[in-house]
Amino acid sequence: MATEKLTAERVAHISKPGKYGDGNGLYLQVTKCLVKSWVFRYQKNGIERYMGLGPLHAVDINEAREEARKVRTCLACHEDEERAVAPCPPDRCCAENSPCAARIASGLGVSKSEKVGAAL
Repeated sequence: MATEKLTAERVAHISKPGKYGDGNGLYLQVTKCLVKSWVFRYQKNGIERYMGLGPLHAVDINEAREEARKVRTCLACHEDEERAVAPCPPDRCCAENSPCAARIASGLGVSKSEKVGAAL
């Protein structure tokens, strides 16, 4: 994907606190104590929000990208943010016959024209 900016090697060498963007709302968050974790940034009603996807030691960059894609797809399919970002895994938050579940199963994302209720 052309928007991906981070590599596993670059992530391993980051040593300053901050948020490092990979693209499509995925960020590596580094705390003052140099603890690294993945977060997904999205907006709801113009308010910036972050959703944790897991610590770097448990979630590699490819897994974080996949989880961000799943959450992005569910956010695009649901006006109800709480349902889209429910604690259950995003691939199970949608009814089996819903458009976003079908897209997740097929490996597709959601185009900008298909987004409903989510600004990325």
